[in-house]
Amino acid sequence: MRLGPDPGGTDEASVRRIAEDAAADLIAISSYTWGTASPGSGYEQVTALWTRKDARGTGQLYAQIGGSTPSPAPPPTRPPKTVTITASASGSWRGGRPDDYAGNPIQGDWTGGGNRRGGWFYGTAIAAACAGKTVSSMRVAFTRRAGSGVNAKRPLHLYLHGYTSPPSGQLTLGDGPEELLSLSAGGRGTATLPASWRAALASGSARGLAIYASGRTDYMAVTGGTISINFSA
Repeated sequence: MRLGPDPGGTDEASVRRIAEDAAADLIAISSYTWGTASPGSGYEQVTALWTRKDARGTGQLYAQIGGSTPSPAPPPTRPPKTVTITASASGSWRGGRPDDYAGNPIQGDWTGGGNRRGGWFYGTAIAAACAGKTVSSMRVAFTRRAGSGVNAKRPLHLYLHGYTSPPSGQLTLGDGPEELLSLSAGGRGTATLPASWRAALASGSARGLAIYASGRTDYMAVTGGTISINFSA
């Protein structure tokens, strides 16, 4: 017995998605019959039959026939529902140039030497993964390094940027800031990117993510930056 409210209203959408995915793996057969006599015109004799599992584990049958009917086109390949993109490079900038003393992306200024901004770079991988598909969501994962700033939770000030690789001069910030996630020292977390941001990254009008803050309050060093992209079609 299940306690609580009727789950129909809240579970219907997820059940439908599961059913649609299952149905997409099926190949319909319009009719199936048998007998001891020849089936008549329009049929061709199967000389051999093979079976296998495809990359998704779905069973497939292949019938070799003795006639001259050309082979049908192969069924379209279903794209993966989720793709994970890892940053190919990352770093920090201070005073309009790369900061040689910062091994990870950093936001803010702890020592009075000037505010840092950090960035993650993905080349053209995000737009390439999204080409021809409908993106339903993008999530990014971060880890805050222990020993960087105060121990309490502080927000990441996230921005977009337009670089495929680290610039030799200043890292110019795009849209932002968005405070989508707060992390304590040593903490990990994920954030869902706004719809406008995922559209920009999917189209290639934006290429990566950055962080920037002023002063000591939200100072932190951050690693990670892995982006998970979910597709609906």
